[in-house]
Amino acid sequence: MEHYDVLIAGGGPVGCAVGRWCAEAGHTVAIIEEHREVGHPLHCAGLVTTRAFSIPGIDSAEIVLNAITGAEVHSPFDKTMVIGGDRTHAVVIDRVRYDQRLVQDAIKAGAVLLTNSKVTGVRQASDGVTVDCGTKAMHGSVLVGADGARSLVRSLLQFPAPAEYLEGIGAEVEGVSLQSKTVLIFTGLQHAPGFFSWVIPSNPQGTKARIGLCRTKGGGRSLQDCFTTLLQNPVLDGCMVVRRTGGLVPLGVVDPCVRGRVLLVGDAAAQVKPTSGGGIVPGLLCARQCALTVNEALAGKTVSSRDLLRYQARWKRVVGREMSWGMVFRRLYRHVSDERLDSWFSELKKPGVSAAITQYGDIDYPSRVVLPVLAAAPALAMKVPRALLIKKR
Repeated sequence: MEHYDVLIAGGGPVGCAVGRWCAEAGHTVAIIEEHREVGHPLHCAGLVTTRAFSIPGIDSAEIVLNAITGAEVHSPFDKTMVIGGDRTHAVVIDRVRYDQRLVQDAIKAGAVLLTNSKVTGVRQASDGVTVDCGTKAMHGSVLVGADGARSLVRSLLQFPAPAEYLEGIGAEVEGVSLQSKTVLIFTGLQHAPGFFSWVIPSNPQGTKARIGLCRTKGGGRSLQDCFTTLLQNPVLDGCMVVRRTGGLVPLGVVDPCVRGRVLLVGDAAAQVKPTSGGGIVPGLLCARQCALTVNEALAGKTVSSRDLLRYQARWKRVVGREMSWGMVFRRLYRHVSDERLDSWFSELKKPGVSAAITQYGDIDYPSRVVLPVLAAAPALAMKVPRALLIKKR
C-alpha cells in the first residue's frame, strides 16, 4: 500500500493549492483526481477578482481573457441600474488553463497527481486514513477532501450537509455584440428563482460571452425553461452556443469541517460566497489555512484531532464573517417577492448609490458596500429589517 503524508481528494484549484503548499513544506502529497484531465468538465463562469492570482502567487498572463469594469443590473420588471467606472472589478479567465497552472505548480513542488482515480471508500484509524480508489488502496497521515459540491468524502465521513444547493446551467456563446467591459445581470422569478442570470463578455471585442444562471434547487420554473428565457434575450439574438456547462453550487459552510484526520475545503466544505456563488477566492483563502494547519500538525511527533481543529478557527477568522453575512443576504434575497425587489431598485437608482457601489463594491467582500449604500439610500434601510424577519421556508 502506498503511503503519503497528505492525501487530497480532488484536483481542482483548491485541492491543488493545498497540495502545493504542503509539498513545499517538505511533505509527500498525492492529489487524487477522478477525471482524465484536470480542468474538465467545466462548471464555472470564470469571473474572478485578481485575488485568484495573488493568493496562489501565479502570473495571469495567457489566463485572463477580458477585464470587467461594470455591471448593468435588471430588476424583475426591467428597471436598470448601471454600476462601475474605469477600475477593473473582475476578470474573465480561461478556467481550464487556470486549473492546469495550479496543478502544474503542485507537481513542481513535489506533489503526485493521480488522474482517473475516484475515491470510493475512506477508513480512519489511529495512525491515519486509508482511501480506496477502485481496487487500489492508499494510506495517508491526513486526508483533505477537496472533491467539490457533491463531495463523496463529506458523505462517507457523515459531515453535515451544506444549508442548500443552487442548480446552475450555462454556456459559452459566440456571435454577440456586447459592451465588452460590462456584465449583464437579470433578477426575478422569470429569469432565475432565488438567484439571478448573467451575460459575461469573454473577449475584448464583446463578440463572445459566458451566459448562465443559478436557481434555488427544486423551486419555481425549471432550469431549462429559465435558460430558454435567457437565450431569448435580445442581447443574445443570433448567438451560437459552442459549449454548455452546469452543476451544483453549495451554500452554507459545513461546520464542523474537521473530523478526526479528515479536513474539508473549498466547495466540499461549501466555502462559497452566498451572494454570487463564487468559490475560487474563498476556497483559496481557506486552502492556505488548511495547508498551514496540516503542515504544523505533521511537523509534530503526532497528528491529533486537536492539532487539525485549528483549521476550523482559522478559516472562520479569514472568511467566517463574510460567509455569515452572505447567508443573511441570501435569506433576504431568496424570500423577497419580485414586487418588493423592484421597489428596492427604485431606491438603488437614487443619486449616490451607484457611486457608493462603484467605490466600495467588492465581489469577494460584498458586506463592505452595505453601509455606504444605506447611507446613500436611507429609505432602503427601513425595508430590509422586516424582510430579514421572514420565517425561513
